[in-house]
Amino acid sequence: MKNIKIDEEVYTYLQKKAIVFEEEPNDVLRRILGLNQVNDPQKPSHTLAEKTRKQPRTNLQEIVRAGLISDGQRLIFQHSGKRLPEYTATISEKSLHWRGKRYSMSALAGMALETIGLDGKSVRGPLFWFTESGKSIQELWEQYLSRADRNISK
Repeated sequence: MKNIKIDEEVYTYLQKKAIVFEEEPNDVLRRILGLNQVNDPQKPSHTLAEKTRKQPRTNLQEIVRAGLISDGQRLIFQHSGKRLPEYTATISEKSLHWRGKRYSMSALAGMALETIGLDGKSVRGPLFWFTESGKSIQELWEQYLSRADRNISK
């Protein structure tokens, strides 16, 4: 593997184009340059069934009903391990309540990302919201789905 130096402007551009939590700068360049058409030996190829199977959207109400979180509980926005306490929202039914308004997890996460200079479009909100004890909504949703799968298979 070769190392290259890039300036801050190029690095910032790559960060904005990255799929958050999934891509390194090299992955972004490969995607932008169209070099991902050949199977990458470092990443397993997915079967057609895996590609077409879509996980259900994260549903705050279902997680509350399951007792994993509670209505009125506070969630804190977090990106790359850094919490932004000014983006602390309260769970209110199926949305987040912040500064007197209701937002989806993705919309509010997008706003928070933009305040730190990142692209706030096409954001998977559950990845960025954490309970005060540090559990992510994504992790709680997966736990909920796992319980649901176990109940179905019984």
